[in-house]
Amino acid sequence: MDKSIQDYTRANVAQGGLGVNVGPFLCRFDPDSAIPGLNYAIPADGAAPTAGELGELHAAFAERGRTPRFEFVPSRSPRLAAILEEHGYTVSHRGRIMATEAVLDVPAPEGVTIVDALDEDAWYGAAAVQFPAFGEAVPGREGAISWKRRSVSRGGAVAVALVDGEYAGAGEYTPPIGGVCEVAGIAVGEKWRRRGIASAITAHLTRRALGEGVRTAWLDPADEGAQRVYARAGYVYVGESLHMTR
Repeated sequence: MDKSIQDYTRANVAQGGLGVNVGPFLCRFDPDSAIPGLNYAIPADGAAPTAGELGELHAAFAERGRTPRFEFVPSRSPRLAAILEEHGYTVSHRGRIMATEAVLDVPAPEGVTIVDALDEDAWYGAAAVQFPAFGEAVPGREGAISWKRRSVSRGGAVAVALVDGEYAGAGEYTPPIGGVCEVAGIAVGEKWRRRGIASAITAHLTRRALGEGVRTAWLDPADEGAQRVYARAGYVYVGESLHMTR
């Protein structure tokens, strides 16, 4: 499973049109946002970069005004973490990857409607929930919409939870490649949390992805609370992820 997930992340960046090869790394540079989670490097399997290769990478990030950052599956590059630490990187996220091939039924809570986001207004409504939930400012409308459009145009999907017409939650899955996709950005507005909305959004998106031919949906929970949310939708632990930032 580690192999499928790392291969997927690499392919998704490469096919998304935002990938730049720098030495043994494939970098994603977002043209609209400097948010760290949208800009990162993925190492080649077994990567053990030299100081020169890391210097080249740092220059590529600096040229674009981005913070050097890695996202990877440590089992695929077992020497990388120690090398990065020697060059000033610290661990910003040590994740427990979860995946599923079958979704559990998680109905939306009473008074909550979960629907696919199919137009620009809904995409922006989703972003307006997601960015604050992850500690980031909501980007301008055009930037937020272009981010969603890129994914949806390649087969990804966005869903929103509505309460009396107000955007209460959101989530998405990335474009499927080789029967694999990532469910990501599951977020709920502060005043609607702890009602089961996040699990219901996760189940909705997973059900749609599997219905579109995806065999394996995976995600990378932010913390133990998120792990419990995703477990309710049928996700189980399959491996580890590591994010490192300089």
